[in-house]
Amino acid sequence: MKRIILIALVLSVSGFIHAQEAGGQAAASPPPLPPKPWLKRAPVPSQWVVSYSGKSKESAQPKASPSQTPADLTARKTVAVNKAANLIGEVTTRQSGAVVSRWKASGLFLTQVGSGGSWYASNGPQNGFNETDYTNCDFPGFDWISEKNYAGVKKIGSAQCLVFHDKVVTMDPKDLAAVRSEIQQAINNWEVKQEERKANPSSSATVDDPRPRPFNIDDYKMDAVAVIDSATGMPVMLSYMTDTGNETRTYQFYPAPATPASLPPGAQAIVTAQQDRLKRLSRPAAIP
Repeated sequence: MKRIILIALVLSVSGFIHAQEAGGQAAASPPPLPPKPWLKRAPVPSQWVVSYSGKSKESAQPKASPSQTPADLTARKTVAVNKAANLIGEVTTRQSGAVVSRWKASGLFLTQVGSGGSWYASNGPQNGFNETDYTNCDFPGFDWISEKNYAGVKKIGSAQCLVFHDKVVTMDPKDLAAVRSEIQQAINNWEVKQEERKANPSSSATVDDPRPRPFNIDDYKMDAVAVIDSATGMPVMLSYMTDTGNETRTYQFYPAPATPASLPPGAQAIVTAQQDRLKRLSRPAAIP
């Protein structure tokens, strides 16, 4: 049932965006946007599940007819999030069955790989399109929405939703930095070869290769569609292109848990040890 709903949601929003683009200037103006923020922080306490699915470029190739094209929307992973006061828990389950648990508490990120693995403290994720450290936002990938890329409203189920559409950078910051560095290195190498060619025309650097194209952020922008429940301010869907195909995140929210979230014992032991260490360091030195 969830897969059918997911397919209907993606196709519905995709068709809506296509109609907006095809209509051009003739399309009716969308209803006015409500006051900001359009995307809100999740309340405390709350819990939700993000389902990641996608369609690779290979499976996205057109078949004999649209009715004969199966939608490849199997969930690749799910991320269950539990938000409490001063505590965030994530459990990521991949299609292979691999499970990673991660908690943010007392300024630390505690991670466990597998159900019986050891807990260890790690640096938080780098904020970007795909990750958040939950300091300023709960839902990564939506910071590009604006009045300029507001596409209109769409009723999904019983919810009236705001739809945004634009070309955005979907790569992780570290990957984008690596690409920028590689391009700059290629330019540097080209310039060195040009100097060698000038100094020694008979050297092996006589091939007059074209100068590598400079880094341009627009080359790494991909189509993205964001859907937000206008009544709650919570995300409904985020669909976007990557180098490998289309990716879609769908969001399902659940009633707040009856029992407040608490750290697993192994993670709590690390937090307690860190707090004890900080207390010892903050004590005044003993007077000799």
